[in-house]
Amino acid sequence: MGIIAKQTLRGSVFIYMGIALGFLTTGLLFPRFLSVGEIGAINLILKYAALLSIIANLGFTSVGAKLFPFFRDRNNGNNGYLKLNLLVSLFGFLICCLIFVIFQDFLIEQNQKKSPIFSQYLYYILPFTLSVTLFNILNTYNRGLYNAVAGTFLKELVQRIFILIGILLIIFNLISFQFFIPIYYLATLVPIIGLLWILNQNKELQLTPYKHKLKGQFKKELIAVSLFGMLNNAGATIVTAIDTIMVNENLGESQAGVYATVALFSTVIIAPSRPLISIATTFLADAWKANDMNKIKELYAKSSINQLLFGSLIFIGIWANIDNIFNLIPKNFSIGKDVVFFLGLGALINMIMGLNSSIIAVSKLFKWQAYFIVAFTILIIFTNYLLIPQYGIIGAGIASLISITIHNLLKLIFVLVKFKMQPFTRKTVLMIVIGIVVFFIQKLIPSLIWTIDLPIRSLLITLVFTFVVYLFKISEDFNRQVDKLLKFILKK
Repeated sequence: MGIIAKQTLRGSVFIYMGIALGFLTTGLLFPRFLSVGEIGAINLILKYAALLSIIANLGFTSVGAKLFPFFRDRNNGNNGYLKLNLLVSLFGFLICCLIFVIFQDFLIEQNQKKSPIFSQYLYYILPFTLSVTLFNILNTYNRGLYNAVAGTFLKELVQRIFILIGILLIIFNLISFQFFIPIYYLATLVPIIGLLWILNQNKELQLTPYKHKLKGQFKKELIAVSLFGMLNNAGATIVTAIDTIMVNENLGESQAGVYATVALFSTVIIAPSRPLISIATTFLADAWKANDMNKIKELYAKSSINQLLFGSLIFIGIWANIDNIFNLIPKNFSIGKDVVFFLGLGALINMIMGLNSSIIAVSKLFKWQAYFIVAFTILIIFTNYLLIPQYGIIGAGIASLISITIHNLLKLIFVLVKFKMQPFTRKTVLMIVIGIVVFFIQKLIPSLIWTIDLPIRSLLITLVFTFVVYLFKISEDFNRQVDKLLKFILKK
C-alpha cells in the first residue's frame, strides 16, 4: 500500500482543501450572492455537460483504467495511446455537437417556465462538455502513469480558486452573473493546462501515431471495453446528475439550486475515496494482468476499512454539527437539512464497499459493471419518480440512499460469488460500533452559541474518535500515519 497510501493521503489533503474552498464558494457565497435560480442553472449546465462528455469520450476512460498496462511503454510513446484517445474523443465530441443542435430547441421549450435562467445559458453546455472530456482524457492517462495526485490537486483545489475569484468579482460588483459563467468555464480549463504542462515536463506528452497491435483478440477486447465502458460511465454520470435534473423538472431550478448546494456535504464524506480509487484502480489492473489474487484481496480489504474509518468520522462530524452548519447559510436552504442525512448515509455505504466497482471493472467480467450501473440507473430514476413528487427534495435524498444500498449489495454478492472475496472483517463491525458510540458521546456536550459550538464539538469528536480507533488498531495505515505525526510533534 506504499504508493497507494501516499497518493491517497496527498490526494485527500488536496481534496479537503478544495472542499473548504468549495464550501466557502458554493456553500456560503453562492447562496448569499447568487439567486437559487442562478445556482440551479450552473449545476444543470454542469450535469448536462457531464452526460454529454460520456458520449464524447466513447468509453476510453474505461479503456485507460483496464487496458493501459498493455499500452504502457515509455520508450515507445506508450504505443500512441494518448493520440488514439484524442482522435476517438474528437469524433465523439462531434457527435455531441450534433445531438445538442437536434435537441437544443426541445431543452429550451422544456425549461423556459421552470428554469428560465438555465434556458438562457444552455449554449454553454458544449464548451463545458469539451473541457470535461479533455480533462478526463489527460487525467486518466496521467493516472495510468501512476500519478493520481496531479489531477486531484488541479481539479479540486486550483480550479476552485479561480471559481472563488469569479464569485468575489460579483461580490464587489465588478461583474454580473452573465460574465460569471465564462469565468467559471475558464476555471475548468486551468486543470487541463496544468496536466498538459506536467505531462510535457515528464516527457509523457507524446502524440506519436499509435503503435499497439490493434488487431485480433486485443482489438475485440478494446472495442468491448470501450462500448461497455461508455455504457458504464453514462450510467454512473446519470446516477450523479439525475436527481438534480429530476428535481428541476418537478420542482424548478430554485429547488434544484437548494438540492445541489446541500448535496455538497455528501461529496465531503466521500472525498477520501476519490484519490484512493484513482490510484488503486491502476494497481488493480496490474494485479489482474499478473493474476495476483492475493494483492487484489489485500487492496479490497484495506480500502474498505480505511474508507469506513474516514467516512464515519466526517459523517459524524457533519451530522453532529448540522444545525451549526445551517446557521452559516441563508434560511431558505434549511429545507435541505434532512437531505444531508440521507445523501451522507448513502455516501458512507458506498465507501464501506471498498473497491468492488473497480475490481469488477478491470476484471475479465468487466461487462457486469455496465449491467450493474444500468440497473442502478433504472432504479434511481424509478425511486426519484416515485418520491420527488410526494416528498420534494427529501424524496430525492431517500431515493438516492435506497438505490445506492441495493446497488452496492448486488455488487458485493457478485464479487463474493465470482471471485470468492469480500472486504469485511471483525474490525468492520467494531468500526461501526465505535462510530455509533462516538456520535452519542458527543450528544452529551451541552449546546453553545453556534460560533463556539461548531469548533469545540468538531475538535472533541475528532480527538475521541482518533484515540479510540488508534487504541483498537482498526487500521494499520491509520495507526502508521498517527505514529508519524506523533514522532514529528515530539521532535518539535
